[in-house]
Order: sequence, then C-alpha cells, then structure tokens
Amino acid sequence: MNVLIDTDSTNNFMDVKITKRLACHIEQCEKFEVKIVDGRTLICESKCSNVKLSLQDQELVVDFFLLPLEDYEVVLGIDWLRTLGDISWNFAKLVIKFMLNGKQVVLKGKRCWHVKTITNHRIERILQNERHGFLLQLTNSEKSNYPTTQQELETLLLEFFDIF
Repeated sequence: MNVLIDTDSTNNFMDVKITKRLACHIEQCEKFEVKIVDGRTLICESKCSNVKLSLQDQELVVDFFLLPLEDYEVVLGIDWLRTLGDISWNFAKLVIKFMLNGKQVVLKGKRCWHVKTITNHRIERILQNERHGFLLQLTNSEKSNYPTTQQELETLLLEFFDIF
C-alpha cells in the first residue's frame, strides 16, 4: 500500500478504490472542498471511520475522508500526526519514530522508484494484483517524413480542408 505522511494535509484521506479491499463502511459527511497539490479542487462527501490499517507490521485505527487519489492509496495528515505526541523525523534516512500504545514505532519510507523496462507478462501480473497502472510509450528514433514546419503543416491542412 502506498502511504503518504503529509504535514501539509489537515485531514486523512483514502482512495475510494480501496474501500472494498479494506472492508470499510462508507458514511456520508458534510461536503467540503479539498485543494490538491496540482491546484485542482476536489469535493469530499464521504468518509470511513475506525479503519484498521496495517502499516509496516503496525496496526493503526484511523478515520479517513474518501477522495479519488492518484499517487497514493492513503494520505495520513495532521489529524493522524497530532495523535502521536512527540515525533522524531530523519529525512535523510526517510524514518519517522513515535510512541504508540507504550511501544516505539519506527516507519521507514521508500526511496524514489526508478524507471525500468519490464515485460508484458510482468505488467499483467502487476495489474492482476491491483497495483497502480502506468503508461508505456514506444517511439521510433528514426527521422520521419512528416511535415515538421508550421508552413508545411498549414499547406497539408489546406490541401485536405474537407477532411479537417
């Protein structure tokens, strides 16, 4: 599960697509706007309370608002962070430490993923396991014979005006 611990997010959010997998009971909530990183504003109108979540062998119970998230399945925001008390962060090692039920919890983040080539069989296995999809684009590195200047393109469009 891809989880973002986000100090810029006031609330906790869960991707609507994983509510079935986590057997969440969806409730309606008072609608509110959520401004996301890319500048868009989404409307939130549902939530799941007391969701049991296993995060690196740590059991958490968290309330989530539901949104269509793209990069993460769960965003843990200030609502969750403020329940932890004192927190120790090490951004160089991507580690967060806190006390939970009298025990020290250490969560380790992932380094950035690297782009790599994989086979179509591997893609099928990934998608069957309900992982995120991705776009693969193959391009030809040979020079094409298609018009490359604005003038050539305009001439071509005028020649076939009735089609375009």
